[in-house]
Amino acid sequence: PEYTRGAHLEQLLPNNAKPSDCLHLSVSLRSFRAENLSKFINFLISNKPIEASRIAANDLDDFPLFITREIEQAKKWLRSQKRGTERIGMIASSNAKRLAPHGFQMKIQIDPPTWFLKESPDIRSSDFLELSASQFDIQGLEIDWAILGWDADLRRNDSTWDHFSFSGTSWKAISKKQEIKKLYLRNAYRVLLTRARQGMIIFIPEGNIADPTRKPSFYNPIYDYLKECGIRELPNTD
Repeated sequence: PEYTRGAHLEQLLPNNAKPSDCLHLSVSLRSFRAENLSKFINFLISNKPIEASRIAANDLDDFPLFITREIEQAKKWLRSQKRGTERIGMIASSNAKRLAPHGFQMKIQIDPPTWFLKESPDIRSSDFLELSASQFDIQGLEIDWAILGWDADLRRNDSTWDHFSFSGTSWKAISKKQEIKKLYLRNAYRVLLTRARQGMIIFIPEGNIADPTRKPSFYNPIYDYLKECGIRELPNTD
């Protein structure tokens, strides 16, 4: 439904199209650790926390998934998971402009070959955990372990999502007339949530009452919702 926008697929296909089950991929192959991850993410994005929490409780044991409000703790945990040639990295929405105080510099364009292939002594590499990839940089690609920074562009309002874009010095609500733009934003987070092969930490900042672009009220409901979906807090490793 996130792609057909509620219409039946048959309505969108040409008259001479015929359905076939032969090529249906019934199991997600993107993450070898969690076949049910895609289903969990779909429930999370679709405002179905009860269904999401059931999957988190029963079917994601082999896919470490945590939330945290401490970016340095997240980086420490990611580095502790890396083995051999595995890749770690930071990712965020291209519009996550107010994660900059936490090291997500989304205005800086990464060089994808360098980010994906160079090793951690190179500050441009994903392993160095300094430069962040957006959904456009990483779409169709994966890394082993990821920190996903969740900004106030997609935030909670009671039981649904509110959609914003950052322009100039403030957040601007995406209007009801811009449903396609809202769909693109939700799907940006859908892409980002599926980029880790082995495990992920979702970082949601605490916010800052002195900064009107980073109010705690923007971020606290996101954190609460992700916990409601069954995502556990990152254990303190100190």
